[in-house]
Amino acid sequence: IQKKSEGIYAVVNFTSTPETAAELDRVLNLNESVMRTKIIRPEDQKISSK
Repeated sequence: IQKKSEGIYAVVNFTSTPETAAELDRVLNLNESVMRTKIIRPEDQKISSK
């Protein structure tokens, strides 16, 4: 990415609301040291409407 030859990957499991996950993604993308993000929800997870 952007001609970088090295990087660090991180896998983080967390539980949150969809709004919180979207905010986390937004904040990470604002950080210049973070090159790329991807937040996924496992298929076996169901969204509860609280």
